[in-house]
Amino acid sequence: MIAGIDFGSTLTKIVWKTDKLNFASTADQTLEEIFELLIKDKLPEKEGTLQGELVIANFGKAKVDSKKEDLYATLLSTIAITVTREVLIREMIDKFPKTSQNIVYVGSLVSSSLKLREELTKYTHMIGRTAHFPEKGEFSLALGVYLNNSEEVKND
Repeated sequence: MIAGIDFGSTLTKIVWKTDKLNFASTADQTLEEIFELLIKDKLPEKEGTLQGELVIANFGKAKVDSKKEDLYATLLSTIAITVTREVLIREMIDKFPKTSQNIVYVGSLVSSSLKLREELTKYTHMIGRTAHFPEKGEFSLALGVYLNNSEEVKND
């Protein structure tokens, strides 16, 4: 899951030359539909079904003059889809332990973006899981490193 979030942070720096907090707050301002081309857009009979909500193309409805906040929100949705897909792929590989019904999302981009949390919640629900976002989740990596190093110091 962290790989998907790091991907988003790196992409925002390269493409839009902005930091992830500015990116997240800008994306949260959108009131428009995300620019994803869905199955129901091409097959109207799939409207109202889970299949109809699946994405054919991220940014499939974007235009040259699309607003920045809508493009940012679409990127956050793309990140959520990618992360959720990774959960499903791990489920298919025998060497990985099976994923819990509860998935905890952490990181500074997750903590700072309501839009990303909404998208992660939506796609996590679509795969039959429950998304959780701990308070102060942006510090989880630092806490993990600290705890890991504390254990190594104790064992030496």
